[in-house]
Amino acid sequence: SQLDFNTPLNEKYTLELGAKHSRNAFVNILEYDTLTPGNTWSRYALLSNDLKFEENIVAAYSTVKVKLNTLWAMQTGIRAEYTQVQVSSKNTPNGYAFLRPFPSVYFIRKSKQGNEFKVSYSRRINRPDF
Repeated sequence: SQLDFNTPLNEKYTLELGAKHSRNAFVNILEYDTLTPGNTWSRYALLSNDLKFEENIVAAYSTVKVKLNTLWAMQTGIRAEYTQVQVSSKNTPNGYAFLRPFPSVYFIRKSKQGNEFKVSYSRRINRPDF
């Protein structure tokens, strides 16, 4: 789920706020069976495994856009993410949690011909698709 809010504060400043929550979870069951001398199948516990994975991410951001003059503008912001991961394998739980900041700053220069030139810095994170 995601929520975004954008409002101009005046002719010079624009404020953006937002929040997002995402959850990924899966279960992977690996069964290794052996054929017993009595011709029945039996689970071989040493090689079998039940893996459970759950990831929760809660994020919030704030951005301020500033029109400096007719040619220059600036945008700066911060995004904070709290990530919590739980993994259990063979009924042994493991997990971790952390909070990370993701700052950004942009400088935009408009030319008299209508082109835009941007210089930016932002810290990002790449995650695999599930």
